[in-house]
Amino acid sequence: MKWKQTGIILFVENYQAALRFYTEQLCLQVQRQEEGLTVMDFGGAVAPDASAIL
Repeated sequence: MKWKQTGIILFVENYQAALRFYTEQLCLQVQRQEEGLTVMDFGGAVAPDASAIL
C-alpha cells in the first residue's frame, strides 16, 4: 500500500476561530484551502509508503 499523505480531520463549531488557532498559535502552514476544508502541514506528515511509518 502506498500512502500519499496522513492527517487528522477535526469538526469544530467555530471554523474560523479554529483556523486562526492552528495557523497563528501553532504556526501551521496552510497547504490547500477550499470551502469548509483547510489542509495544513503537520511537520512532514507525508509518507511515501506504508513502511515509512512502521
